[in-house]
This record gives sequence, C-alpha cells and structure tokens, in this order.
Amino acid sequence: MFRHLFKNELFFGKIAAFLLAVRHGYRKKPYHNFEHAFGMMHIIFVILHLHSNDFSMFEKTCLMIASICHDIHHPGVSNTFLRLSKNPLAELYEESTLENYHSYMTRLLLDHYGLFSYLPSSEYLRYKKEIHELILYTDLDIAITTKFPLARELINDNNYDDKKHRYLLKSLIMNSADLAGQSKSLDFSGRITALWKNELHIERDKYKRLGITPDRRNDRACAKQIPDDQVNFLKYVCENCSDLLSRLLPNVRPLYKQFKHVRKEWQEHTIPIFQDVQQYYQ
Repeated sequence: MFRHLFKNELFFGKIAAFLLAVRHGYRKKPYHNFEHAFGMMHIIFVILHLHSNDFSMFEKTCLMIASICHDIHHPGVSNTFLRLSKNPLAELYEESTLENYHSYMTRLLLDHYGLFSYLPSSEYLRYKKEIHELILYTDLDIAITTKFPLARELINDNNYDDKKHRYLLKSLIMNSADLAGQSKSLDFSGRITALWKNELHIERDKYKRLGITPDRRNDRACAKQIPDDQVNFLKYVCENCSDLLSRLLPNVRPLYKQFKHVRKEWQEHTIPIFQDVQQYYQ
C-alpha cells in the first residue's frame, strides 16, 4: 500500500523500519491490536485509491500514518474507565484521553525514526499537527454527538466552507475506516464483535476490583443482547457515518451498502451468530 502511494516520496526509504516499530508498539489486546489498525489503514488506502485526485500528497501521507498509528499502545480500556479510575493519563488529557495518548506515541516514533527529517521544521510541525488531529477524530463519542450532526448540516448547506468541509470529510474518513471491520462479512463481524465485547468484559472486571459499578450492558450475562446491540450499532453509527461520507465521496457508497447488508444478516441470523459469538467467551 505504501509502495503504491509513496514509492517516489523522500520518506519511503524509512517507512519499513517505522512500520515495524508501530507494529511492535501495539499491545496484544483482544480487539485494539495491530490487526485492527492494519484493517483500518487498508480501508483508508482504498478510499484514497478511489478518490486519488481529491487529496493532496500531504493529506494522503497523514491519513495513512494516522490510521496505522491511531490505537498504538492501547491499554484495552475505555476513556471512561481511565477517568473513573483516576488514571494519570486522564489527568494529563481530560478530553479524548486515549486518542491524545496514541498521538503522543506516534510523535515519539516519528521523531525517533526521522520519517520527515528532510522537511523544514515548520513543514514537519504541519505534518505532526495534521496527524495529531486525524487521530483525535477517532474519538467516536465526540464524532457521534458533535461531528455527525454538523456534517449533515454542512452537506445540506449551499454555502460551502472549504475549511469546515475538509475537516469534517477527514473526520468521517477516519471514523468510517475505524468501523469498517464490521462491514466485511457476517462471520468477520461476529468475530471482531466477540473480541470487542471480550475487551469490555475484562474492563468490567477491572471496575469491580476497584469497587466501581460498571455499565451492566458489558456484563457477560447480557451476551444474548449482542445481536440486538449490533443491529443498532450498525444502523445508527456505522451506516450513518458511511452514508455521510459517501455523499462527499460517491465512490465510497459500497461501504455504506455493505454495512447495511451485514446489519440485515445480523437481523436474519440472530441465533447462529449468537452461537458463533459465544464460542469466543469459552
């Protein structure tokens, strides 16, 4: 993917060592691991390939780097857990705690491997700022409550504001790609859902050890609700996000259709899928 996009770029000779370090930087968590990051980066690559002329080389570079690094060194717990457990990271970054931490880890690797060392300092800072903002876009809670409604308003607004639209476009790209694992197939969706839920159950156990009452929806005893939860998640989050993106980038419409297709399969195959998901908890 990097060879296809960047083989003539000056940083290409250093990209292999950088990517190996990024891979090593991901912890072995059930869901937030290098496989998830690689899958997200692949979707970013496909989007950039389908709309190559719509993005500058600067934007392509930052999107690819941000996507592969967006969850680096993820601890396997949520921002809420970090805040309620009074983790030092939550004190350091009051908002988008994990996303800020992933961005910090990314900047350390960029500096260490000198990926953009050929650039003037001002231009290098521009790259790091863009990558930082792209990683922050992956805070799904903020995207759902703020960016999705704003994107819908701007899409229907005849007064085009390039800066705002560009900001929301790249936010929708990062969110859609981050969620895209749920679009690949029913079996794959079932597998990663189980891994994601497993991570949430581990977090629930940590809550209990701290004497904090966790969200009951993450209880193992509520596993039968997984299919219904998935249908709602696909419909109101994944489809919503990819639909908005496809209005700006029409060639991405198949992603929206695939989310919709997988949701219908979850609805039609609740019992077998629930059995498939259960096996990951045994």
